[in-house]
Amino acid sequence: MARALFPKDARFLSRAARACKEILVDGAQQDAVLSRFGDDASTTDNRKQIAQLVIPVIKHHGLLNYIIHQAARAMEMSIPNDKERHFFSCVVIFHVFKNRIENGSLTPFSDAEKKEITLALKNPRPRIDDETCMLVSGAIHLDVHALLREKDVVERWSILHSHPSWFIDRLRRLLPDERVERILQAQQAPEAFFLAVRDASTLDRVARFLASNNIVFQRNKMLPSVLQISNLTGAKRRLIEKKWINVDHAMIQDLASVAVLEALNVVEGDVVIDACAAPFQKSAGIWWRNAWPGTIIAMDANFERAASNAARLPAGVRRFIHVAVADAARLGSSLRGIVPDKILIDMPCTGSGSLAAYPELKARQRATDVAFFSRLQGQILESVLDACIQMHWKDVHVVYSTCSYYPEEGEDIIDEVMDKIELVDLHDPRGPGCRLAGFPAGWKGHACSKKVVRTFPDLNDGSKAFFIAAFTPKA
Repeated sequence: MARALFPKDARFLSRAARACKEILVDGAQQDAVLSRFGDDASTTDNRKQIAQLVIPVIKHHGLLNYIIHQAARAMEMSIPNDKERHFFSCVVIFHVFKNRIENGSLTPFSDAEKKEITLALKNPRPRIDDETCMLVSGAIHLDVHALLREKDVVERWSILHSHPSWFIDRLRRLLPDERVERILQAQQAPEAFFLAVRDASTLDRVARFLASNNIVFQRNKMLPSVLQISNLTGAKRRLIEKKWINVDHAMIQDLASVAVLEALNVVEGDVVIDACAAPFQKSAGIWWRNAWPGTIIAMDANFERAASNAARLPAGVRRFIHVAVADAARLGSSLRGIVPDKILIDMPCTGSGSLAAYPELKARQRATDVAFFSRLQGQILESVLDACIQMHWKDVHVVYSTCSYYPEEGEDIIDEVMDKIELVDLHDPRGPGCRLAGFPAGWKGHACSKKVVRTFPDLNDGSKAFFIAAFTPKA
């Protein structure tokens, strides 16, 4: 217990605390912060240890914050206002409760465990301040499970799974409580990690590489070309370091993103517009799946963001993607002379479906964000439909997608334009999205529900939660 409670080097604790503060309080991007703090670490093992501290603390921050407040009350302490000290306490408390939090049990500590921790607190190595030691001492005497039992279901889940209560309320309007809790648990689990394989001929080579590197994997039941990778420490880094990953034989891509590209159904020779392309992952996926120097136009309204995202693409991919600094809300005027076969509108959205990958969004999102993004999505979709009419794009195949649970960002938007589109049935085994036939349909009670697709982390191996619709505009 003492070894798990106190790492050999206290710098890991303080670095993790600073990283958590920058992400949750200062609003910094998770990937950039982890990259910077990882570069400051002296070894690869140190980089891993910092990441292993930061992500779980952010994921479980609501629960850790609750434990700290209850421990402070029990010890008759005041909570310090200093945010970095707060996150330092969170990191240490997570070390103490790690197994209980990750197992979801939160059972009380045994007398033997309390004794061992109490002895360790008397002379901690490395040195931890007295105030944090007092919080730990108070925390190990709490019966957190009993405290949470006294609360109503929404407040209990909000604390236990570190999700905002309004998010839980919204899910409960759509799903039975059993499913809601499974989704919350799935979003607290380690981020799922998928590898899309281009074709059957390369599957054996990829499988041999994974096996030789002791990376555990299994083929996805819904999309057999997608391999689900056990999220072992360093597995993603080892794959990224292989030159053929993301360029040749396989690509790191979430199952839901692969489903979006299945719905797009790009074939050789297609002209494709990726209307809301940032960060260009799906543009790269379109090229990678087909491996042909076709026409892919990736649009982004922000020049600096477009240049930055394009620069991060592998060189072999970048030269086949034409970046257009243009606003999807003014599609017709931006792309005169282009006749697309396919248009992807992967909309800017709340990102509520990506909370496992980006748990900091739980702290940043507000209920009002849903209405804001819903309005924006409606405007962009209307612009695309107007452009299709004005530019005489009669037979263009359009895919609309959002990484969101909320019907306001999915079914409601499509229902609003049903008189202007011919909706493609993505569940038709003979249709263009035939590989999606086994995926869940949309939320019930909407005109489009039976023909659209949703993905869920609890039903689709930990994938992100996406809404996907495909259609052709009416003439």
